[in-house]
Amino acid sequence: AKKSKLRIVLSQPLSGSVSLFIKTQQKSAQLPYACQLELPVLRNCARQRGTLALSARDNLKIRPVKWQGLQKIDPSDFPLNEFSLKRYLPTEQRLLFPYRYIKLPILLTAKAERIKAELETFNKSTLSIGDERLLLNAQLQLKIQKAGIFSLDVNLPKGYDIETVSNSNISHWDENNGILSVYFQRRIKGTQNLQLVLVKSNQGQKSIVVPKVSIVGALKQKGQLVISAERGHRLDVAKNKGLGAVQLRENGLMKARILQRDWSLSLTREVLKPRLEVDSLQVCRLTDKLVRIKQYFNCKIDHAGMKLFELKLPKGVKSIDIRGEGIARIDKQKDGLYFLELKKKAQSNYRFSVTYQLFHQDNKSTLEAVQMPQAIRQNSYAAIFAPSHLDTSVKVGNGEVERGEARLLPAHLPYEDLSNAVSFFHISHGRYSLDVQTVKHQLAETLAAEIQKITLTS
Repeated sequence: AKKSKLRIVLSQPLSGSVSLFIKTQQKSAQLPYACQLELPVLRNCARQRGTLALSARDNLKIRPVKWQGLQKIDPSDFPLNEFSLKRYLPTEQRLLFPYRYIKLPILLTAKAERIKAELETFNKSTLSIGDERLLLNAQLQLKIQKAGIFSLDVNLPKGYDIETVSNSNISHWDENNGILSVYFQRRIKGTQNLQLVLVKSNQGQKSIVVPKVSIVGALKQKGQLVISAERGHRLDVAKNKGLGAVQLRENGLMKARILQRDWSLSLTREVLKPRLEVDSLQVCRLTDKLVRIKQYFNCKIDHAGMKLFELKLPKGVKSIDIRGEGIARIDKQKDGLYFLELKKKAQSNYRFSVTYQLFHQDNKSTLEAVQMPQAIRQNSYAAIFAPSHLDTSVKVGNGEVERGEARLLPAHLPYEDLSNAVSFFHISHGRYSLDVQTVKHQLAETLAAEIQKITLTS
């Protein structure tokens, strides 16, 4: 290499002990590279001796290859505090290679390369299996060692869409061909948490491949996998590779430990149909020209949740009003059929009511109940109210109808006070009809009078 000369001109002559600080730098190629180091030689100097050390930042690795005129020494013998470059050196093991020399010139050849970060991950993933979609919530605990990183890549499962990417130091992220690239605001090192939420549409496939996310280049990947399914889904393990024993919990959760980086799990799914049982109470209120009816429904749902209910209303009814919690929409079909759809599935119980009217013509009418075709059993009760000027008679049109007393109504159906009902019936199934006839009595005329005296005895 071409050598240069440095001439220092002093303002006055010097004698005794003198300190001179010379700072130089050498341009190098991109990492990795090799460098040759020499020290400045003071001309006309009787003796030159000293110390020399190699150091590097924490993201670089430096290694001496060849040296001449140098002797290795202990790092504690090197006068590091006399150098202002100390603040740039790593806090741990500042001096990598300290030397001593007793004369110049000396020669030191070294190679420098970037230290690659070592990644270890603990993956805590939760997979939720539903009727319409699969949702994966992956919490990745990253352990970054030896060097910091500004970005990392994540392998994504095929067919899944990214819903959220979360980290306290994240700048932005990008996804391309199944690889998620996460960029950070600064170089990070140590322990970091990265959370991913992925979704995939699901139309009831019988076979499910459990999705996994993995950090590209991670040396160790361990963790825990939790799988949960909506009510009505029965899961079985079809293939297990790289996982511990899959444990089935009492609450329907499946848990397994991730033991290997290249793990896989396949499941088979059976979707159960819901079992619906209904208890209903029909309250009928007679007037001279109309019958106002309100029917209450208490639905018991087993095996699986329900979101869509079918209702079959009697013919000729008017002013229909259906009410219940969480109703998304009501669709009217042909022949008195209605679809009641909820915002989300009802799991164990659901209550709603149907109000409607029918005409009471020629002092007679036929009362029929609202049917629920999906129910395997519809246990029904009917209560009839009438004003005092109407004499009411009820005949059973069809169905196994049993007359009873309102006080025998089950405790889970206390929707209204039925103590003044003129008739009460129990029907062990939903299909029945009651023929109601009324006779209207004239009200007696009232005479004008005034109260003169009241006596109360208690």
